[in-house]
Amino acid sequence: MNPILSVKDLAVEFATYGGSVKAVRGVSFDLNAGEVLAIVGESGCGKSVTFQTLMGLIPMPPGKITRGNAPFEGRDLVSLSDKEMQGIRGKEISMIFQDPLSSLNPTMTVGNQIAEVLIKHRGMSSEEARNEAIALMKLVQIPEASERVDQYPHQFSGGMRQRIMIAIALACKPKILIADEPTTALDVTIQGQIIELLRGLRKEINMAVVLITHDLGVVASLADRVAVLYAGEIVESGPVGDIFKKPSHPYTLGLQAAIPNPLKPEKTDLKAIPGSPPDLFSPPTGCAFAARCPFAMEICTRENPPIFDLSDNRKSKCWLHHKNAPSNLRAEVAHA
Repeated sequence: MNPILSVKDLAVEFATYGGSVKAVRGVSFDLNAGEVLAIVGESGCGKSVTFQTLMGLIPMPPGKITRGNAPFEGRDLVSLSDKEMQGIRGKEISMIFQDPLSSLNPTMTVGNQIAEVLIKHRGMSSEEARNEAIALMKLVQIPEASERVDQYPHQFSGGMRQRIMIAIALACKPKILIADEPTTALDVTIQGQIIELLRGLRKEINMAVVLITHDLGVVASLADRVAVLYAGEIVESGPVGDIFKKPSHPYTLGLQAAIPNPLKPEKTDLKAIPGSPPDLFSPPTGCAFAARCPFAMEICTRENPPIFDLSDNRKSKCWLHHKNAPSNLRAEVAHA
C-alpha cells in the first residue's frame, strides 16, 4: 500500500536562553489512507510537536527543523512556504486541538466558525456555508443544529464543543485528520461517543486519522497501528493487537503496567516507571530509556540502538533484539 503521508527522519529543535531543546530526534513513520495511527507516550515526548510541525504551526524561530522530510501526495510538507501550507491546512489535512474551549473563538458563533472554513477553502457563499455548517453539526450529532448554529462556544458543554471542533476539521472532507487528545477532560460516556463518532466518520469518508493520546484504552478501541514515542524518538511501532498482546520494548511494557486492570484485586498497586525522561537539552548518547530500563545492558548507555525489523509490520528500537543480546533478558521481556 502506498502511504498518503511518509515522514522520514524528522528532527525539530527549539532555541531557548538555556540552550537548544532537541524535541523531536529523527521520527519516521508512514500513514496509509483510511487507517487510524495512534501516537502514544508520556507528556513531553514530542507527540504534539511532531504534528504541529507538519501542519506548519510551530513558529520558526524559535523552532527549527534540522533534518527530515514529509512527502504528502508529491509535496514535501517540511519545505512548503506558509502560503502554500494555507492551501493544505484545514483543507487536505485538518487538526483537532486538545482544548476545544480555547481553540474556538469566543466572539464568533459556532456556525460562523464552521462557515469560515467552507468559504475560504470551498468557495461557498455565506448562505451555502451556513446550510453546510448546519449539515456538519448534524453529522457530528449536535441536537437542534438549526437553532444552535447561531450560539456561541460558551453555550455548549465540553463534549459539544469537541464535536464542533470535529465539524470544523471535517468541513473540507480532509484526507488526514490529526486528533490531538480528542477525549481529554471528557467524562467516560462522552469519550465513548466521540470515539464512536470518529470511527463512523473515518469509514464514511475514507479518512486517515492520527490519534495523539495518553489513553491506551482509546487506542485499543480505535487504532489500527500504534507508534510509541519516547524522548523525541519512535521506540516501537506495529499493529495495535500485536503491541498490546506482545510489546517488544521495555518502555511499552512500562506503559502497559501502569494501566489499572479492573480484573485484578482492588489493592493491586500500579507499577510506575521509575525515574524521569532525559534532559533534551543534552540527550544521552545511548538509548534514551536506558537510565529507567530494568533490562539495560552496558551497550545501552554507550550507543543509540538502531531500529530492528521484527516482522513486516513490527519495529523496535532496542538492543535486546540484537542477535548477540543475552537470551535470558529477551525471554524476560517476552514473558513480562
